[in-house]
Parts: sequence; C-alpha cells; structure tokens
Amino acid sequence: MSKDISESNDLASNNPDLVRVLYKQLFEWELTLDRPLWQLQRKYEGDAMKRMDQNRKMKQ
Repeated sequence: MSKDISESNDLASNNPDLVRVLYKQLFEWELTLDRPLWQLQRKYEGDAMKRMDQNRKMKQ
C-alpha cells in the first residue's frame, strides 16, 4: 500500500483466495461480538439475524 497510496490497483480482484480468507476471519471475529444495540431496532432486526445466521452456517 505504501507504493499505491491512492489504492488505484485493485488488489482484491488479483488475490481472491486471500480475500476469502480475510472475510472468513472477519466473520469469525464478528460472531464473538455482542449484537450492537442499533440492530435491536425492529427495522434492522430481521436483516441482522439473517446475516449472522448465514455467517454461522459458513463457519460450519
């Protein structure tokens, strides 16, 4: 990144396997967190639960 400060090179598309690994690590970490209070609002509750359930399924 020090050589591409403006991030004009799309490293994600050149490294899809690394992106998958990093997303998996992010989702695993996210599952250790308590649900944010804003997600408890009715308008967000369903989407938040679906997302967390999908990430749990990916982990198994």
